[in-house]
Amino acid sequence: MKLKQHIPNAISTFRGLLTVSLLPLFFLPHSRIIAQVIIVSAILLDKLDGTLARWWKVESELGKRLESIIDPFQITVAGLYIVLFCGFPANIFFIGLSVCGMVTLWRMIVSIRMKKLFYEKSPISRVGAGLAYVTIFFFLFTLPGRNLMAWLMLAYTLLMCANYARMISRAYKRTTTR
Repeated sequence: MKLKQHIPNAISTFRGLLTVSLLPLFFLPHSRIIAQVIIVSAILLDKLDGTLARWWKVESELGKRLESIIDPFQITVAGLYIVLFCGFPANIFFIGLSVCGMVTLWRMIVSIRMKKLFYEKSPISRVGAGLAYVTIFFFLFTLPGRNLMAWLMLAYTLLMCANYARMISRAYKRTTTR
């Protein structure tokens, strides 16, 4: 077996563990620098794992499944961190989280009915992940324009979730009409 084919999944797994390592900071006194290093490292690794898999042509079902679990987990944990410690408006976070949670529930129901995990991405969802990371940076590093970014992120999240629900529904209709 080629080592190359395992590196992207190993990076994804490490990114998940890195995100888990942020959780104790919710309960322990800490320097924000520690959280900044963890969050920025996880974001950089998110770009690296998929890029390497595509570049080396070693994309796999396992990698897609890892991405579909680790990405929302990472954004949720980092988002919760900036709500609790960096002044991100809690109401905006929980509205976005609720809408994304409903779409995720729909995705799980459809995946069970289709007997296949739905994890397609669209350009809209890729931009949304990037916007989420930029928003996290704005709050994590206390940059000006944070509140505007928070509202922009919420508006885009609603658009992104509506698009993803549409994609899920189309995929489900295709499998049930065959």
